[in-house]
Amino acid sequence: PPSGFSLIPLGTNFAGHVTKNRPYDAIDERIRETYAKDSTARLKNKLYDPYVRFFRWAIDRLGTNPGIVCFVSNNSFIDHDAFMECRSIC
Repeated sequence: PPSGFSLIPLGTNFAGHVTKNRPYDAIDERIRETYAKDSTARLKNKLYDPYVRFFRWAIDRLGTNPGIVCFVSNNSFIDHDAFMECRSIC
């Protein structure tokens, strides 16, 4: 990770705060506006997992600037209906 940045596993108690199910209102709103908006999946709750939140955050940071976003994911991102819009926007 970049200098000064560390990854903390979900649910880790950090400085007395539990991070599990921590709200990310701005990122979740961007997911609703983009990935969830045109999704045909019945269960869209998978769009709010940490991988998708990170990916949305990273894409928004790039904006219109050239760059690369890379992350390691499980196979559900490749073939699960809930992620169809994520794949088409990427």
